[in-house]
Amino acid sequence: MSSNSASPRKPKGDPANPGTRAQTAHNHHQHKIGWNSEIADKFTLFPGTIHAFIERFLQTPNAGDPPNRDVSQAFQGLVETRQEEKIVEFLVPGLHELTRDLPEDKRLKFKDTRSTMIQFPYASYNKDVRGTKPDVSTTQPGEVFEDGMKLRWDGISLVFEIKPRWDQDPLLPTRQLREDDKDTLRQLAIDARNLMAAHLSLFTFVVGIYGPTTRIYRFDRAGCIASPLFNYRDEPEIFRAFFWRFVHPPHGVRFFGLDPTVKPATAEDLEWAEENLQKNGKVLSPEGRATSRWLEVHCPEDGTYKRYLTVGLLFLNSHLFSRSTMVWIALEEESADMYALKDAWRQFIRTPETVYLKHLKEKYPGPGELDGLPELIIGGDLSKWEASQDVYATSPFTYHRTMWAEISGADKAYERCHMRLVVSPVGRPIFEFRSTKEMVTTIRNAVAGHRKARRVGLLHRDVSSGNVLIVDEEQKKGPGLLCDFDYSSFQEPDTDGVAEVVTQPDGDGDEATELKERTGTLYFMAIEILEQPSGVLHTMAHDLESFYWLLVWITLRHTNHGQGPLIYSEIFPNSTDWWSHSAKSSWIRFRFRNVNIHGNNPLTWLIREWNALCAKQHSLRSEAPIPMTHDNVLQLLDEALAKDGWPEDDEAIEFQIPEDEQATTSHVTTTTTSQRKRSAAQRQEPRQSSSKRARTSKSGGDS
Repeated sequence: MSSNSASPRKPKGDPANPGTRAQTAHNHHQHKIGWNSEIADKFTLFPGTIHAFIERFLQTPNAGDPPNRDVSQAFQGLVETRQEEKIVEFLVPGLHELTRDLPEDKRLKFKDTRSTMIQFPYASYNKDVRGTKPDVSTTQPGEVFEDGMKLRWDGISLVFEIKPRWDQDPLLPTRQLREDDKDTLRQLAIDARNLMAAHLSLFTFVVGIYGPTTRIYRFDRAGCIASPLFNYRDEPEIFRAFFWRFVHPPHGVRFFGLDPTVKPATAEDLEWAEENLQKNGKVLSPEGRATSRWLEVHCPEDGTYKRYLTVGLLFLNSHLFSRSTMVWIALEEESADMYALKDAWRQFIRTPETVYLKHLKEKYPGPGELDGLPELIIGGDLSKWEASQDVYATSPFTYHRTMWAEISGADKAYERCHMRLVVSPVGRPIFEFRSTKEMVTTIRNAVAGHRKARRVGLLHRDVSSGNVLIVDEEQKKGPGLLCDFDYSSFQEPDTDGVAEVVTQPDGDGDEATELKERTGTLYFMAIEILEQPSGVLHTMAHDLESFYWLLVWITLRHTNHGQGPLIYSEIFPNSTDWWSHSAKSSWIRFRFRNVNIHGNNPLTWLIREWNALCAKQHSLRSEAPIPMTHDNVLQLLDEALAKDGWPEDDEAIEFQIPEDEQATTSHVTTTTTSQRKRSAAQRQEPRQSSSKRARTSKSGGDS
């Protein structure tokens, strides 16, 4: 598949892997830059009336319209004001008046939550993603806000963000976007991100209030469609129609946007999960208990389907407009066997990951042959499954496929479809190693898995901390795993371990174009890819260099290397290509010499020797570049693992990000977009290249 058909990735900072704790604050310039970059050009005005907007996005074939009732006085006390609290004072009672005759099991309650901090839905990410205070929050249908209860995003169905004046509408067509407009849109987007993450929503609604006027925003994983502005004080029946439809969705869910293939776990389900986890020597954590759900996994090609109960979150990408990948530990309903379940939103024109995983399974069918690689159990494109179901025929594009590009007129490359798949074995993050030898063994097995994939014509192109996992002995699948083949590419098979020249596509055909597409995570990208603004063919050697940067990244974050906390931020700045390129180049040239892992000569030796291979690859110590190969990297790793002196219990040290700005470089941080477009911040730096994707996670990995 040609990359020139794929949409460029908008630049975004890394709120889930910041350089300092201060950078996670919503008013921090770096946080703003990241979000502003992600949402730029992603808000589209609906090209029709407000009634057409409601009819298009809240189709309720069996619910009809709300009963006739005079609601004209619901907001009549509202007057022009510059005080937000005055708006809230009239808004909340008015909303209750509009919805008081909803059926009891569908009735909504509204609450002023301007002073209530609501934490990010997943507690394990609270250090990296800060909580928010939406102005007005809405219960799930049929629920109430109990006095003293701690509010959670999974108990909220809808939020309102309020500005007291009509001219604070961020999408007024009569002016260009101002800084305070960006602040308003960013606030809406963060609310939408939190709602979608909490509910595993397919799309969500957020309401913006601007004095007596309002817009309803519909977010999906591709963009946001804003309703026409309407005056809710003069036409409250529009709000009434919206709320009536909002709580009368088809497909058996409680409100519009929820996924019909996701069901909450019952107390009985959680008891079943605990019993089966205990058999595997594992426990159900408080977060796992609070977020457990049944997820249906469908294979549209053969019509098969299974249900899995999620029992623990392994990975979450906190971006809104992205693949939004989530990976769970999950138990299969019938066998109670444990698997990894991945949920993500693929750009519609990209090759599904299932295609690559099926290819690997076909090429390595024997017992143990897939060690180091994931085995696909079941999965596929839910939008294809959805299209085959009669029950979805009334609105086939409002669920497991995004609608933003269709409505906005953008290239269809921006549209996304919903992928869900199950693989084995279940890994744990490499940065949770129990010893550095285990960590290096995991990398060694992942490199071997990379060679297996390459030998059957598959190049990974996205080595990162989120894609290399430790596999525990009881799973009998080998000690390490290379996963996440979303951005892989097919090439001619490599059987000799060299392949640097013979497998490169020539000319300007689709395969060559695809391999020039920038993929990967900034922290782990090879120097040459960061260096070439016009694109460079992505090769095996670049992936092997990414494995080296993964080793350095883990070492500087999670071992006693004696260099203090600053060196990590300096070598891996949450920043631009130019800064990353400069930092990595300085590391290879001289800074690597300063690292001496306390009591760990084998790891110190490995970093220095692998660094020498990188230096040769970049002509830093020789006239002609000498690309790395699987053979010389694996030989180096085997030699290191065979050395005496590995500590036995040097488990990962928890990484603490610095609290303030003095801990990192002070340059403005942004990540990058396509190879043909740079952000304004990037143009301020010399020699700066740009990246097709710059992705983030709690661990710096997958998006």
